[in-house]
Amino acid sequence: MKAIYDIIKKDDRIFFNDGEKYVLLDTGFVGNPFGKNSVSVNGKIGDIAANTMPKNFFESFINLKMEDGSSVDAVFNPLDGFNCWLKCGLLTICDEEAEYDSSIEYFFEFTDSKLPIINGRINGQDCRFFFDSGARMTMFGERSLTSEKLRTYREWMALKLKYANLEVFKLNLAFSNGFNFTGEGALVEDTTYTMAAQMMNIRAMLGIDIYNFYDMAIITKGEKRGIGLYKK
Repeated sequence: MKAIYDIIKKDDRIFFNDGEKYVLLDTGFVGNPFGKNSVSVNGKIGDIAANTMPKNFFESFINLKMEDGSSVDAVFNPLDGFNCWLKCGLLTICDEEAEYDSSIEYFFEFTDSKLPIINGRINGQDCRFFFDSGARMTMFGERSLTSEKLRTYREWMALKLKYANLEVFKLNLAFSNGFNFTGEGALVEDTTYTMAAQMMNIRAMLGIDIYNFYDMAIITKGEKRGIGLYKK
């Protein structure tokens, strides 16, 4: 199975239209230990089977309208056994095992057999990241990780179904593969989120903002599982 869609960027996140509806690309949408994580209003995303959720779930959880006024009615998680390439403005989804790609400049291997966990550092401190392609930037819950404050912005908190004003800080991220990235990170001190992070033994969510500078591969089936970055 192979499908190719135009990437639609909205609200600093990544969406696509499967021909019937808009879909959020979200590796952070997990929680089904017995099957698929992906969900949609009609039980499919293109030709891919998904769990079915009512339209009002997506309207409350995602809380976003696209440019044409449509809501987002599906969430696709590559962890269901798909490899994704985000290159040249296109999203390619494939369920075959990926071969080694020598054109990848940096590869971040997942350290967990099921979850997209990556080891690295934030502002010099060791950090266990959960890669969340549905997050616009790095999200963390410890003020001890902060440095220079950049701004405050208003964010929809999906687990709480309400808005919150979040402080945004400059973050220096570093990884053992030699990749270093200076970007933004939002401090989330809400107990619902901090307790979820503690349960997964992570310190931060690694967001999709790196895609602004690199094309990306999300590999869940292959010799190695992880994220690959390509020069744009």
